[in-house]
Amino acid sequence: NSDHSNNNNGNGGTSVAHLSVGDVLRKEVSTKGSKYGSIISEIISRGDICPADITISVLRKELEGISENALKENASKKPIFVIDGFPRTEGNVTEFEKQIGSCSCLLYLDCDEQTMKQRLLNRGRADDKPEIIDARFRGYQTQTLPVIESFIQDPNRVVVKVDGRGHIDRVFN
Repeated sequence: NSDHSNNNNGNGGTSVAHLSVGDVLRKEVSTKGSKYGSIISEIISRGDICPADITISVLRKELEGISENALKENASKKPIFVIDGFPRTEGNVTEFEKQIGSCSCLLYLDCDEQTMKQRLLNRGRADDKPEIIDARFRGYQTQTLPVIESFIQDPNRVVVKVDGRGHIDRVFN
């Protein structure tokens, strides 16, 4: 769920903006005349991961909009972005850092496949079908886990692991 608001995090010089890459991609699909909408729609319907160039292009547009709004509100506040569902591949990391900036911290929910699958089925989104969830999980294992492992090995990056197996209220609070 994208929150696009810039909330003061207690630090007078920064604001925190949360956005979900999935929400940003779905927003692009629903945008009339979108350059990438039909491609993204097809990829999401298969449960595949969007190519880095498309994801970064769409994400860049969203980040720039949030930054402009934050600066209009208070020119001294530099936004920090929490990007939910990103990075998913090494290509995401490479392109993000080449085009936008460093990805210095990775927060991830550690959750078994069955718990994850049940939660996704319960949220009721159109693309949360068992076969698509299975494809997403395979993509996670083959493409996203190596990103997490490389971040863990890199002393210049921060990795925060959250146990995602408990009750949802406990996990997110």
